[in-house]
Amino acid sequence: MIIYKSTDRIPVKIGELTFWLSPMKWGHKQEIIALITQKGGQEHSDATKQAFLTMKYSVKSVDGLKNADGSEYTLETDHDGILTDEATNELFQLDQMPLLTSVAAQWIQRVREIELDGVTVDFGAVKSSKKKT
Repeated sequence: MIIYKSTDRIPVKIGELTFWLSPMKWGHKQEIIALITQKGGQEHSDATKQAFLTMKYSVKSVDGLKNADGSEYTLETDHDGILTDEATNELFQLDQMPLLTSVAAQWIQRVREIELDGVTVDFGAVKSSKKKT
């Protein structure tokens, strides 16, 4: 059995872009799951906030994006390697976000093979990343 650590980077290719995702930490998963509430016996969730946090906590980098001036685009992260709110907002401008959000949301429970049209996950190319100090 294979275990994926939060320091692992898993490539998810959608179109010409490759997004590098990591498994979420337990506390981040709990924060997202806590957005599901019961009201009048019905389950309700803040899907928009769940999608935002899922991207913020799982996306670590993206290959294939350029800034308007032609320079390489780099996602801004905090000292723990978590995307800033601004960087997360920038990602949501991309056409690939619905598919990427679907991948990351399925991985909240566990990282596993998924099949989505237009999405390629290459578990053979997983990289391990050291935490920034």
